[in-house]
Amino acid sequence: MNAITLSKRQIAFLLVLLLILAFVYVSLQAPWATASLITDHADQELLRLVPRIFSQFLIASIGSTAPLLLYLYAGRSQIRTLNSRQFFLECAIFLCLYFVVVTTRFLQFPIAQDDAYHDYKYVQNWLSFKTLDYNQGEHVLGYTSHLHLILLFVLALASSTHDIALLSPIVNAAFSCLVFIALHALCLRIFPDRRQALLACAAFAFSKYDAMEVSDGKETALVQLLIVFSLLSQTAQRWGWHAWSATLLFLTRPEGLIWLVLNAVHDLRAQGSRILKFWLFPLLLIGIIYGIIFFHYSTVIPHGALGRSAMFQSVFEPANRAPGYILTTLGYETFGDIVLPPLTLVDAIFDKCFKIADYLVAQTWFARILQGALALLALGLASRSIPDLRIYFYSLSFMLIFFVATNPWTFTWYYSWFSLVPPLLVAFAGGYVLNLRIPRYQALAKLALGGVLIYIVAHDAIWSKHVLMQSNDLPRLLTYKKASDYLNIYCQDANTLASYEPGVLGYYYTGRAKMIDLGGLLSDEPLRFYPVPACDMTRRLVWGSIPPEAVLKLKPDCFVTLDCFCDNGLFKNDAFLSQYRLVRFWPCSTWGSNGLYVFIKMDSLTRNPNFKPFQEELSSSAPQKSSQDRASHK
Repeated sequence: MNAITLSKRQIAFLLVLLLILAFVYVSLQAPWATASLITDHADQELLRLVPRIFSQFLIASIGSTAPLLLYLYAGRSQIRTLNSRQFFLECAIFLCLYFVVVTTRFLQFPIAQDDAYHDYKYVQNWLSFKTLDYNQGEHVLGYTSHLHLILLFVLALASSTHDIALLSPIVNAAFSCLVFIALHALCLRIFPDRRQALLACAAFAFSKYDAMEVSDGKETALVQLLIVFSLLSQTAQRWGWHAWSATLLFLTRPEGLIWLVLNAVHDLRAQGSRILKFWLFPLLLIGIIYGIIFFHYSTVIPHGALGRSAMFQSVFEPANRAPGYILTTLGYETFGDIVLPPLTLVDAIFDKCFKIADYLVAQTWFARILQGALALLALGLASRSIPDLRIYFYSLSFMLIFFVATNPWTFTWYYSWFSLVPPLLVAFAGGYVLNLRIPRYQALAKLALGGVLIYIVAHDAIWSKHVLMQSNDLPRLLTYKKASDYLNIYCQDANTLASYEPGVLGYYYTGRAKMIDLGGLLSDEPLRFYPVPACDMTRRLVWGSIPPEAVLKLKPDCFVTLDCFCDNGLFKNDAFLSQYRLVRFWPCSTWGSNGLYVFIKMDSLTRNPNFKPFQEELSSSAPQKSSQDRASHK
């Protein structure tokens, strides 16, 4: 019998068909996922989301094959150089990795970081075509990623949806799939061996950071996509696309100005003055957007820069600040813990010289920071033999200097600039392993080094699951969601609502109350009450405290807080306890809290007949107890 031979086009078609069948199979696993969550005693809100997540996954995953097919078609000229066996193996591995990316990005709970809900609320207000502000009439620039919000606004408008919290993770997951494809295209250009591109894609596919940032709701995936596109357009010498990608990076993150300037200088040195025509319209776009921002908000500096410098007070470990977080995350994402043991000697030396706190020595923070610095240094060494990576290395070096100089508080999206270093280094190291030539014991050496490389690529996937992940912040965010549902019933007509964390609360609250952000990110008034007096600072392991004077002077009708922000201040303040009544409490142990408290100003209870707090609270004639006592009673 004659053997059946298939063309490369038929092989690709059959493999993509198998990929679609795998997506369909995964989409049928919702009952199993629900049962697993029930076994783990997950919150009812999470159980309610599971069927919708899997139904959306089916549609999104099948749709994700469209850019994949376009990419395979665009690379047909390179594919012709491979024999059928090589093409089958490479295509099969590439599609398996793409399956990992699609499942780990789309199968996540649509519950973002609290700060992401600030952006969602802005976009929601823009969709009403009534205001550009968070609170109507208050011109506060409470967001930093202009391009990200504009994209969400346009996509929400096009899809006729107002649920930005649902739209954002879908958009981020789609961006992450495009990053995977673009990263493969970039590595094919800059590395000599096609297998190196697969290694880079594997490192990206199994990254826990990249998977979590999709549901965290911020602009990480967009930054990654624009970085890869910028490097790709540079290697292809498409100077117009290179100018636009650098410009859009600046519109995505303020520190993208560093990327913009360095890439503009690079283009000017490479092409001379004739490059200016490519940069004219991108720079004009920056002028227009920032002109509109300045005209409306009277500033181009995000209000969060002021709020974050005031609201945070305590540093417990190096990762609480951006430089420490970036380097420790970079080290772990690049090496896992494989080079950490010998570096722990650094912590012992520091402890011997400077008597460092025991918990810092035990957690080997200095070794972890050094591990990240080694990863960045390795990129610099790689860029010596791969010139196309030099601009990326220089940009990251200046970016790190910027973060060290400003030393801002940690937020996960700061690392987005550095998040492509691990895949690129894995591909670079893989080239040496694949081409290793040792006269004796060559097979053994390759096996040993290959095992190390596999660990580096998949260490995250070995120890933790990557779908339906539940971050440490999830219980707190779900509790704020319960508070907003409660306030939507009983506090629709309040005039003001205050909280130290207004993200989830402000997004889901539908009443007419103005939101007062006691941290100062979205509101200007509370900043005058900082810094918090030492006697009112919390004694819990949390970064900041609510200044009691902010609540007593601003007099919000409703006040929602975790007790870890005010256990040593407001909760011991007689004026506050006499003016406010606790009406609702939910247990929540985040940062050592007892739970989330909802307070109502006493005169607001009498003004608002529609408010229906618990009967025992209204009828109680006993003297005011401490907040902790009332919470325990409930």
